[in-house]
Amino acid sequence: SSRAYCVQVGYVQGMGFVTAILLMYMSEEEAFWTLTALLKGSSLHPPLEGMYQAGMPLLQQCLFQFHELLKQEQPKLGGHLEQEGVVPSMYCTHWFNTIFAYSLPFEQLLRVWDVFLLEGMKVVFRVGVALVLSAQEQLLGAPFERLVEGLNGRKFSLLARHPDALMKAALRIPVSRRLELLQLQYQQQVAAAQEAAAAARGSSGGGSTPEEARYPVVPVAMGPS
Repeated sequence: SSRAYCVQVGYVQGMGFVTAILLMYMSEEEAFWTLTALLKGSSLHPPLEGMYQAGMPLLQQCLFQFHELLKQEQPKLGGHLEQEGVVPSMYCTHWFNTIFAYSLPFEQLLRVWDVFLLEGMKVVFRVGVALVLSAQEQLLGAPFERLVEGLNGRKFSLLARHPDALMKAALRIPVSRRLELLQLQYQQQVAAAQEAAAAARGSSGGGSTPEEARYPVVPVAMGPS
């Protein structure tokens, strides 16, 4: 398995969906090496292995970036979701760790993957924001339960249209520079939290295990910027 080449990667259920898409169009060997290349990264693709490592550090970063990106793109909707206590981990974890293989109808999924293989994870952010924005009239003013139900369904208005409509809407959303800035902001928050935790352990005489130090799961503040 790819784990032999990416020793820090554990099995996460979402990885099976990614592998299934590859196996639909490739031999087992080609799918293996393609998955390994995606996990290790290249000049075009940042490595995805952090999506499937202990603590899922890349997923934590992506959820933070998505939360902030949605607020930037549509402050009113982002503020309403925040006020109701709805955070991205409640509805879009599988968007990132399956590259939408769990969530989208097949025709839309293939178009997303065409762009994903070309430009990487940026398209997941673009498509995710486009989907949420397409439902904003239904989401604005909705209570917590209806928000979670709506965001976890497949009733986004964009999905009822021709598959090309989703990509046209998504690719109009600029994300590259904003994702870079949000990544830096997230890393600064993580570093600050780690320093605070280290100081607290030092003052109490406690310590962390090597695994905890290597794969910290750090709560990230997602309140108003």
